[in-house]
Amino acid sequence: MENLKNYIRRYCQITDDDLTKVINQFHPRQIPKNRMLLQPGQICNEFVFVETGAFRMYKLVDNKETTAWVFFEGTAFCELISFLRQIPTSYAIQALENSRIWTITHSNMEMLYRTVPSWQEFGRRHWEEALLKFTDVAQSFQSDPAETRYNRFTSDRRMLQRLSLRQLASLLGVTPYTLSRLRRKR
Repeated sequence: MENLKNYIRRYCQITDDDLTKVINQFHPRQIPKNRMLLQPGQICNEFVFVETGAFRMYKLVDNKETTAWVFFEGTAFCELISFLRQIPTSYAIQALENSRIWTITHSNMEMLYRTVPSWQEFGRRHWEEALLKFTDVAQSFQSDPAETRYNRFTSDRRMLQRLSLRQLASLLGVTPYTLSRLRRKR
């Protein structure tokens, strides 16, 4: 729980009383490896903080899994469009490892936005950072060669240690053959 508290404090100035109100809306869960947290067609109704473990968000494209993003301990996520609009998703979210998470429902997030002003700051700053990361990655896919993307993503050693080569290749937008070539260069 301390990791969750520190994560929240990273994004906003919050009193101990307000932090207690916020934390009380989160619920712990254990998620076994390979368990699906979200399936295509479902509505993402949870914002997730990863205490331990890892998850991947992916989509089936031409019957092939295309990894969109990976989330490790110390990060929070949801399938943003589905969560904010409360519409069915086309993505899946799967545990890559046995994981411990803290979740809060969409309705409880909204209630906190109305009743805890510092939670509004948390939301604004968290979504801004997510948007900046997404924009940065999108620009990289438009302008950077595969080697640059590989070096950038794998500067986080967890990418190499905890993803399969197929998942990493998919995340980088390259074929497994290209990934092998990039790995040999390094």
